[in-house]
Amino acid sequence: MAVLTAVSLVSLVVSVVALCLCCPRYLEFDYIGLIVGILALLITVLMAWNIYTVFRFKEDIERITTQKVLEIVKEAVPKAIEENSLSDPAKAILYEIIE
Repeated sequence: MAVLTAVSLVSLVVSVVALCLCCPRYLEFDYIGLIVGILALLITVLMAWNIYTVFRFKEDIERITTQKVLEIVKEAVPKAIEENSLSDPAKAILYEIIE
């Protein structure tokens, strides 16, 4: 399937190039304007995709950072409780935070 798609795209590009070389502006429509319009549409789609990817990447970074911070806190709080002599209410509050 992928080979057939690749062959189709290559044949389309070759035919457009052949058309442009063989019949420069003798056709009934301005094919150069059509080509420019198609390229402008492709660039617009790629720029929108890039902006979407940047926002999604920022959300992924925030999510991963939050997870890492929670992991560090869950490891550090029990060690801090063992090393320091805290009162029972303070220990209870810290255990509630990490759970």
